[in-house]
Amino acid sequence: MNGSIRDPGRVRTLGLAPRNHCIKWNLRISPTSIVKAVKSWLQHNNKHLKGKVRIRDAGDTPTLKDERRPTQEELGKVLRVSAPDARVAVCLVAHAGLRPEVLGDYAGNDGLRLGDFLELEIDNKNKTVTFTTLPTYIRVRRKLSNGGHQYLTLFSQEGGRHLKEILEHRMRQGEELTSESSVRKQFIRTTNIGDKMRDGVRAADFSWRSYTLRSYFDS
Repeated sequence: MNGSIRDPGRVRTLGLAPRNHCIKWNLRISPTSIVKAVKSWLQHNNKHLKGKVRIRDAGDTPTLKDERRPTQEELGKVLRVSAPDARVAVCLVAHAGLRPEVLGDYAGNDGLRLGDFLELEIDNKNKTVTFTTLPTYIRVRRKLSNGGHQYLTLFSQEGGRHLKEILEHRMRQGEELTSESSVRKQFIRTTNIGDKMRDGVRAADFSWRSYTLRSYFDS
């Protein structure tokens, strides 16, 4: 039924519930995110919420308050137990500060390509790849940038070594690489990239979110 929600009790319940549910269900999102989702659902169903919804500490994420940056030793442990392609993803996020969405977009149709590694040389005949300089520059195209503009970042020597290993393995398996080739054998969705990094985090006996690895870049 179309119309507006005018009952103050219902509005009050909507305003108080999100923070409690974030804690009860161990959700790693803010109460504001839940309110936005509810409003979107109401709008989709042709309903309108009268008045403002006020939530104390609306931007708070209580389940993340004890989260911290990984140490160098902890990151090393994650890398040692991660799958080869996940190691590259971990290095891109932790060392180059890239968002997982840069590696593979939401739909899995685009992401970082070998041509975005500006100092990477591909030799399909001899099945080798070479970085002319390490650390090396990565170009994040405007389409992949959260800010909507192209920028450069640096990729570590360790990350370059892991990438070289998986690329040369792909070449030995018969794949011909070009500047348009994906860092992975094929593009995958952001959520799948996060899952692969999380597998390494869990195997190393840590409970962080995979996105926490990005905070290492700021340390």
